Amino acid sequence: MQNRRNFFKKCLFALHVTVVGAMGFNLSWAADAPINKAASEAKDTASALTALGVQNPGPGKRILLDVPEIVDEKTSVSIKVKSAIPNTDWIAVLVDKNPNPFVGQFDLLGKANSIETTVKFTQTSTVVAIVRADGKYYRVDKEIKVAGHDCN
Repeated sequence: MQNRRNFFKKCLFALHVTVVGAMGFNLSWAADAPINKAASEAKDTASALTALGVQNPGPGKRILLDVPEIVDEKTSVSIKVKSAIPNTDWIAVLVDKNPNPFVGQFDLLGKANSIETTVKFTQTSTVVAIVRADGKYYRVDKEIKVAGHDCN
């Protein structure tokens, strides 16, 4: 019975992340959890990271950032982040060239270690994934080229 319950929890989590991420909302499991307004309103990546409390993130050697290298202009693109760092409790995603680079902070429950969301790109940008585990921050970046805009 416990395995079935865990299976349904994981399915609901995956569905929630996919639906909420696809709709462009910030994800938080607690209904009364405050949305980080300062991060949402930040106009650059550095300001958003400061608003999230991210200080001196280490290298994200154990973070998988799965995004295509080249995308079509204004097409919704899936961004997947998976952490192999023990005790990961949240993952944040930012896109540096967006008017508001903060895509969302995804609070994780239990043994969940990955998120998926979608974003539209209008120009070549760098996707930044931040993972918090045991109170420490880790960062991985990947440049995404936009075809039809500024790709050669």
